[in-house]
Amino acid sequence: MKNITKFIMVLAVSATIVSCADSKKANVENLVATEWTLDSVVTEVVGVPLSAESVVTIMFSDSTSFAGNGGCNQYFGTFTTEVTPDSEDIIAIETKGRTMAMCPNLNFEDSYIKALDDVATFTAEDDKLIMINSKGDVSLIFVPTKK
Repeated sequence: MKNITKFIMVLAVSATIVSCADSKKANVENLVATEWTLDSVVTEVVGVPLSAESVVTIMFSDSTSFAGNGGCNQYFGTFTTEVTPDSEDIIAIETKGRTMAMCPNLNFEDSYIKALDDVATFTAEDDKLIMINSKGDVSLIFVPTKK
């Protein structure tokens, strides 16, 4: 009887571990499976409010690269993700370059790129991508792009 109880407990723990791994895998899959539009910025963190006329997007196209529009200029870069033992989704984003069009709202775009490069963790769900900076503050909130 003790062996059966131990076996059932091992199965339950294994199922929990697999279930957590699957949900974390799904979180990363949600990140890369969607084009995101910036919905809001935390002005106190980013330093500049989101302009109403700016349409800022990002698309994590595969497991290592991303591209988007900063409201005027196209930008691109690389990223890596990792899930910590306590199930936190870590992301390292590095913007590699962007076009150099002269637009009236470059101050916001510069602040956005800096905030993007400072993102340390994220949560990606079906309807929201929340990016948290290296100080632990929510900085950028995206929603799926409407097609």
